Amino acid sequence: MKRTILCLPLLATALPVAAFDFDARNVHPARITHDLDVPMIPTSSAVDTPPVAASEGETSNFREVWSVLKQKPLAPSEYGRQEVTWDDINELGGAARRTLSEHRDLVADRKNRLRPNGIALNGQWEITEESGFTGAFAKGAKSLVIARASTFSDAVNAGDIRSFGLSLKLYPTADANDAGRYKTANAFLIDNNAGSSARHFTDVELKTEAGFHPEPAMATNPSMIERVLMLRMVQELQQRADSNPEYRQLYPLSELGLSGDALKAAKTPARMMLKAAAGTPKVNAIDFRRELDMRYYPGGLVYEIFIKGDKEDKDWKKVGRIRFIDSVVSRAVDFNLNFPHPRYRK
Repeated sequence: MKRTILCLPLLATALPVAAFDFDARNVHPARITHDLDVPMIPTSSAVDTPPVAASEGETSNFREVWSVLKQKPLAPSEYGRQEVTWDDINELGGAARRTLSEHRDLVADRKNRLRPNGIALNGQWEITEESGFTGAFAKGAKSLVIARASTFSDAVNAGDIRSFGLSLKLYPTADANDAGRYKTANAFLIDNNAGSSARHFTDVELKTEAGFHPEPAMATNPSMIERVLMLRMVQELQQRADSNPEYRQLYPLSELGLSGDALKAAKTPARMMLKAAAGTPKVNAIDFRRELDMRYYPGGLVYEIFIKGDKEDKDWKKVGRIRFIDSVVSRAVDFNLNFPHPRYRK
């Protein structure tokens, strides 16, 4: 049976395709057979663990935060899959305002409304080339980093249409034993809000302004209808909280560790992109969280850092790298780790 679904007018600004034709008997994308001994992960709620106290004020300590995330690691069979529901979308307005006003790195239990399934990584950020920018972008800058890799909704498995994201939290120190508490700088990168059929998380380029670019084959996928509706609603709700939510500026990174006149003179690049370094091994786990398990990368997982000084620049400039060396999947990663969003500056 063939069925045609006409999209509402509000979809016209989100997708170039106004109607989708699909076979109602064949609505699920094919699964890809994995090479590792990893079970198919059923949809379930997160494993129950005690709530974690929020960090003190607007500063945190790298080791303390990582220790909280590692308290009760989950085995792959316990990962679970949390889904984004319309109730989550309805709650997004308040959540968007909180991410702009709440600057804690750890919060009390709270579901991530859009990207509820993630894995935390840690490592070191390093700028090796002259960039012309300040703070974390200055040549020679080194920072400890905690990241959370995620996907939209419950699309965690290869074969799903997955929209990959990576949130970064940088500390103005490179010493993992530093007992100091610092205000962190956070950045947000996505490959494609529409998602992609990429086999690996490490296949995609992650950017601070990803846009919504459906692959041609997605026009026959009925799940795209709901995705477009959700993302359009997300856009409207986020715009009520911030003027330009689709583009996250990088000034928190360019101002990291600066004060006084140096802070006033901070220079910020317009765009950033992260891309897995050439030669990165491909781990054929079905769940992206298992793929990013650092035990499969003995020398660390390296992402190269690219920037554009101006948003109109055509070419990306490579300025450094991030080397991730540890990872964990836990309830705290999904419910307690917080990445404050910067407000848009005109």
